[in-house]
Amino acid sequence: MANNTGFSFISLLEDINNINDIDTIIDEISYAIYHKIALRIGVSTIYINHVALHQALLRYSKDVYGFARTKKEIAKYIKDNNILDSIMYNIKYSAGFMLETDKPHINKKIAYLCYHLSCLKPFSASKMDANFYQDVEQMDYIENHFNEVIIYFIIIIILSSGKSNLNISDENKKHLIHSLRYRKLNRSSLELVFENIIPKYKLY
Repeated sequence: MANNTGFSFISLLEDINNINDIDTIIDEISYAIYHKIALRIGVSTIYINHVALHQALLRYSKDVYGFARTKKEIAKYIKDNNILDSIMYNIKYSAGFMLETDKPHINKKIAYLCYHLSCLKPFSASKMDANFYQDVEQMDYIENHFNEVIIYFIIIIILSSGKSNLNISDENKKHLIHSLRYRKLNRSSLELVFENIIPKYKLY
């Protein structure tokens, strides 16, 4: 496993256009989740399903960047921008891309990442830290919602890299975790969830 404490979760939102990079990214994610999140919430041993995480990242990247990838490939052969725009206009309304833009908004990126991670559930806790057992109710909650708790913290870490202070109430935190776990929200619904519970922020 990569020993990379400098891993930035925000890199998960970028296009993974080289499949060979995914295994390295997964190693970095695993290390970062354990040291930056799990140990702090009382989980001493975690299990990450690499196959599920691999699929989640591939599906996310295809959903979010499929249109941009197609445009980039076509642009290699079509040098006239007017013709390129006309071709992409026709593709936009006929090819069935999830996002029909080459510049997806941050809300959409986060919603799509959450969607695939919540569907495939790559994260689980296999051993809780006995030192945290004084709060049994909290530990039971974390253990039973571990995948969603990890997703929540990943999103918070990503958004906290922006210039605005991010302050999500406990009520909204539980609402998000509950929605990811039980409501089986689609991508568009998750976009609305984030618009409602996350204040205005500037990521860059």
